[in-house]
Amino acid sequence: MSDHEQALKRMGQLIDQLDNIGMSMQMPVPAEIHLKALRESVPEIRNEVRAIYDLLGGADVWS
Repeated sequence: MSDHEQALKRMGQLIDQLDNIGMSMQMPVPAEIHLKALRESVPEIRNEVRAIYDLLGGADVWS
């Protein structure tokens, strides 16, 4: 599998993870639990998406 194909596969997994996070926000639990989960997961997902973007040749617009 090429780097490009692996990146697309991982991107799909990250999209599924975001979908799961969105669905979990509908669960009737205290807001603090939702916030804790978001604070842990969103930065990790963001870092992975950025790494995939860089791998696929995206310009570094964040510097």
